[in-house]
Amino acid sequence: MNFQDQIEILKKQLNAKILAHNYIDLEVQQYADMIGDSLFLSRQAAKAENPVLVFCGVKFMAETAAVLAADKTVLIPEKTAYCTMAQMVGVDEVKTLKNKYPQAAVVCYVNSSLEVKAVSDVVCTSANAVEIVSKLEQHQIIFVPDQNLGAYVQYKLPQKEIILPSGFCYVHHEISDEDLIRLKEKYPEAEIIAHPECPLDTLKIADKVGSTSQMAKFVEQSDRSQFIICTEQGMLNKMSVDFPRKSIIVPLVPRYCYGMKKITVESLYNSLNLLRYKVDVDPELAGRARKAINRMLELS
Repeated sequence: MNFQDQIEILKKQLNAKILAHNYIDLEVQQYADMIGDSLFLSRQAAKAENPVLVFCGVKFMAETAAVLAADKTVLIPEKTAYCTMAQMVGVDEVKTLKNKYPQAAVVCYVNSSLEVKAVSDVVCTSANAVEIVSKLEQHQIIFVPDQNLGAYVQYKLPQKEIILPSGFCYVHHEISDEDLIRLKEKYPEAEIIAHPECPLDTLKIADKVGSTSQMAKFVEQSDRSQFIICTEQGMLNKMSVDFPRKSIIVPLVPRYCYGMKKITVESLYNSLNLLRYKVDVDPELAGRARKAINRMLELS
């Protein structure tokens, strides 16, 4: 089957917009109307006019789109495309922390369940976490679920007290400072760019730290020709295509988000053809989560 022609036909018939995260495979990204990081895609979902949105990403991203575009049909091509970190910290742990630190604000990384967002004061992404926390009046911040991003926020904002959970992204958690030191010896002229989901010791070695979209801007604007990119392999593949004159170096072992890799061209076609899988969110839960998400959009 010629998926390319069929996908384009179905897109027009449904007046659908396809959103894809930077980690999605390139063969899927070619069909996307918008490609970017979580913050960018959240904003695109909020202002989309198309009646159907197809979100090529993991479940929490599609849920966020469904919350922000409540009057739209939001589809995810693979219903088992989960983010493991989003499942590491649940509502009970957040409530326990709130009881222990009643004066603290709850900042919820977007890589979290809808239920956790609903009990949070504000959502953040890797692109704006430091900015969001810096604008809150509370001294104590319960930051869930990513311990590494939270540690980076603490490092950048020492005047705050960041209370951290035990969650992490397995893709970034094992990118070590020792790996980068060895790579830097091999490529002394390379600029190190790291995602803030990496451990703090790794981030301290990096020349730049940022979300996937910020990483791309760093590479585009830099005068350097070599870059050690510390994030998921899909982003490295995208950068190699977007910046063919620059050398994108893998940090020793390629890292893959297997939830993202479940989104394929065939699953995208089936999603459009069969209108599956629809992302349904509880209205009351979505209403509470929407407040936290909208506060992020207001603050950033």
